[in-house]
Amino acid sequence: MKKINNKQLVKKYPIDSAGVIHMASLTKHYANTFRIAITMKERVDKEILQEAFNDVRGRFPTIVAGIRKGVCNYYLVPAFNNVEVEHDDGILKPLSRERVKNCAMKVLYRDNKISIEIFHTITDGTGGSVFTKTLIARYIELKYSNNIDYTEDILNYKDDIKEYEIRDEYMVHAGEKTTPANKELVYRIPGKCCKDDEHEVIVHRYNTSDLLEKSHKYHTTLTNFLTATMVETIFSIQNNGDVTENGSRYKDIQIMVPINLRKIFKSNTLYNFTLFALPKFNKEDKNKTLQELINKAADQLKQQGSKDNLKKMMATNVRSQNMFLMKYMPLFIKENLLKIVYKVFGERNSCISVSNFGEFKIPDSMAEHISDIEFILTPRRNASYNCSLISYNGYTNISISKKGYGCGLEEIFHNCIEQA
Repeated sequence: MKKINNKQLVKKYPIDSAGVIHMASLTKHYANTFRIAITMKERVDKEILQEAFNDVRGRFPTIVAGIRKGVCNYYLVPAFNNVEVEHDDGILKPLSRERVKNCAMKVLYRDNKISIEIFHTITDGTGGSVFTKTLIARYIELKYSNNIDYTEDILNYKDDIKEYEIRDEYMVHAGEKTTPANKELVYRIPGKCCKDDEHEVIVHRYNTSDLLEKSHKYHTTLTNFLTATMVETIFSIQNNGDVTENGSRYKDIQIMVPINLRKIFKSNTLYNFTLFALPKFNKEDKNKTLQELINKAADQLKQQGSKDNLKKMMATNVRSQNMFLMKYMPLFIKENLLKIVYKVFGERNSCISVSNFGEFKIPDSMAEHISDIEFILTPRRNASYNCSLISYNGYTNISISKKGYGCGLEEIFHNCIEQA
């Protein structure tokens, strides 16, 4: 196993094959970020949190990092100097370009909560959770003199960085064959327009066993159940909505469902390593039962989440970026081209994400100090809503982030879950 000595860290790292897509979405008022929020059982000590951050950040040179421009590509520069924890004065506030350049993540504190916010170019939710768990473990060690058992996702900050932690796995596992990109424009959930930086988060807390019982009632997984329930929610909104420009209110519905590729391809990279399934529904499905919607969602998620199809999806993304013209195109031209492509197609092939982080697992020596966990996404740039969930200690928090007044999706979704 190749290791990289912390004292000989390289000065910059390439961003992974997914990172450039998130750079294309960056504007003055919008950055595709996510938050992992840890509610401690006691008030957070700022000085100890800063000490913990100082200790662990050198272990994560591609996460505690800024994003700089090269001649043809972006790259990551470790932000090891003068990076301070900050008082939390708002959820997922936009990152300025200067902030992205210097350090595209934040460690925040307020009362008894520690929150980590990370720009998606740097890593995905799994990579962010490894950093978060390691930081919280060190904080608990310092504050309570506890000994924490290190695991594959709670790292010993004294260890050297592993080569596989900073590997672009999309390049490694891309197949030979490609799959056509999904460019279809679908239904846009209504909501009153506002600035991208004006949004709120609604969190519904459920007993995890109750959600699993509902899922098992329909002979399916929690992800399939919630995906179909979200489709049912959007059909309800369409049924009560206005007729669209083409004479029909029933445009196709597609839900973006993230797939963590690490288990499928045996990886522990700290770079992004996620792809997205897009189960699709049309107006012929609007009168189907929830069981029928679940069956259709499950069939599509199974097919799109197969290893063979995932390799094709990776090949499509990698091949387009490695085309000679694209690879060596000056960045100032490339980023303008990518922004145009993103404006036309970005996020418009899906209505909303349903991102299930899964169970947030930590040892008892940490859990005794933590009461709750939240996982929150920014609202989408071209839509009013986003949805994410995380489970911890017998409870599941489902977070709906929205811009403006929305259309009541959060309450309809909650009611659909309760009535299922």
